Amino acid sequence: MKHYGKLTAAAAAGFMALSAMGVAPVFAATDTANVTVTVTKTENVKDPVGTISFNADPRTPGASETPFYGADTIAAGPRGGLSVADVTFTPADTDTQTTTKTAAITINKSLFENLPVGQYCYTISQKSSDIDGLPKVDTSYNAHVFKTNDGLYLTVDNGNGRKLSDENISFAQTYTTKTLTVKKVITGNQANKNDTFPFTVTVTPSTAGEKYVVSEGATAAYADNGTATVTATLGDNQTMTISGLSAADAAAIQETFASTKGYNVTSTGGDVTKTEANGTTTATIASAAMGNDNKTVTVTNDKTGEIPTGILMTAAPYAGLVALGGIFAGLFFRHKRED
Repeated sequence: MKHYGKLTAAAAAGFMALSAMGVAPVFAATDTANVTVTVTKTENVKDPVGTISFNADPRTPGASETPFYGADTIAAGPRGGLSVADVTFTPADTDTQTTTKTAAITINKSLFENLPVGQYCYTISQKSSDIDGLPKVDTSYNAHVFKTNDGLYLTVDNGNGRKLSDENISFAQTYTTKTLTVKKVITGNQANKNDTFPFTVTVTPSTAGEKYVVSEGATAAYADNGTATVTATLGDNQTMTISGLSAADAAAIQETFASTKGYNVTSTGGDVTKTEANGTTTATIASAAMGNDNKTVTVTNDKTGEIPTGILMTAAPYAGLVALGGIFAGLFFRHKRED
């Protein structure tokens, strides 16, 4: 005769000792467990923006799978019998490389009221992530709801029948971001190497609310629609960086200078469009997505003029004629004196 229906919390504690010896997973006297998500970032950047959600799907036990602890029943649990809270990420003030979030797994007790005592099976997994640069983890875990005459108990395991410590399951994943570097170069025989140029980089994020880490000397401001404006002043061979960009984030680069300086502007980041207004030249490099790699855009201001060496070359024949005339004049007057 089965006695599972009379199982008490005290007996559950005894089964925990068996679990420690590797006999079988055991439920704790609780109706909750936790999902822990640990995100490691590839740079010291802000946290991502977005939500990770989870599935808690009924799982049909395998043909060779038997109930634990002499339960009369092992079956797929009712749909909705378990729920997992979302894990939400927002940019933090500190730029740590690891962030951990915890969400509760909860039994929806009303769905078990009319079911017999027994063991009910579920699988917990991640849904697709809506965070650019943070793909979902394909790992899944088994969860079991045990119904007894004393109530409902929950345990989770690694899918191989072994209980996980502290009734938690963990997902570890990596948030991949990129760095944009803007470099200023001044060239040309008539350029002033001491000139400096104001730059504005406008970042359109893939997800509104993203925050970035910028290099020393640069300033970032954020509009209500999520657009980031990063400004800095650069001289020859100086750079500015923006870190924490995901692949779909797009950046447009703009430089300004007095039109009288007469610089020609080129860029390794795409075509440059120049406009002039009120004595100011604005050079713009169109917005482009970051893509899957770090990116360096070199903006070169060149001012090269032709040195007028041809004037001397043009005068040389005339100077030669004058010299030749002097020689003939000298010979003429010398010959006349001799006469």
